[in-house]
Amino acid sequence: MIRVAVVDGQSLMRAGIVACLAEAAGITVVGAGGQVVDIVVHGPDPDVVVASGNDVASIDLAPIRLGWSAAAVVLYVSSSGLHGYQEALRDGVAAVVARETPAAELLTAVREAATGRAHLALGPATAPVVEVVDRDRTLTRRERDVLRVVAAGLSNRDVAEQLRISEHTVKTHLHHAMRKLQVDTRAAAVHHAALNALI
Repeated sequence: MIRVAVVDGQSLMRAGIVACLAEAAGITVVGAGGQVVDIVVHGPDPDVVVASGNDVASIDLAPIRLGWSAAAVVLYVSSSGLHGYQEALRDGVAAVVARETPAAELLTAVREAATGRAHLALGPATAPVVEVVDRDRTLTRRERDVLRVVAAGLSNRDVAEQLRISEHTVKTHLHHAMRKLQVDTRAAAVHHAALNALI
């Protein structure tokens, strides 16, 4: 079951997103609010955060990363507010979906994000309408940070202390990075990332 939190400052839009997700098989909404600080999640952190707004630039990713550093982020914005989406992907956002696309695209984006893949559904103004992006080039900023510190030969515990995150979160970031890079060990992940200038 994919655990999803929804962030949108407009209550009506937020309710619609929650209703769409709640009806989907394999997805459960664990919290929703106008801001991250408004959301109380009982149990494990969300796997995916749907952050909705009028445009990419209006969505503040910092509180999401601070609150749920291991969660994949899906941006859900108007097709007229897509400027900057490529930079957002480079900065680690998992998916960008235009509100004008069918609701099924949001569900697909959430499912893809939960498995470490990126997904774009940018609407009729942009071709192609749907594009699957190679996550090899879009390690999240935190995954890159973890790999950089691991490259120095530190243990998971030392990495956690240096980055001020939990050891569990370090392991989660490493797991996601290895899956995206299609390798089986920490050393291979560091080697691949360094060889391809990802860190």
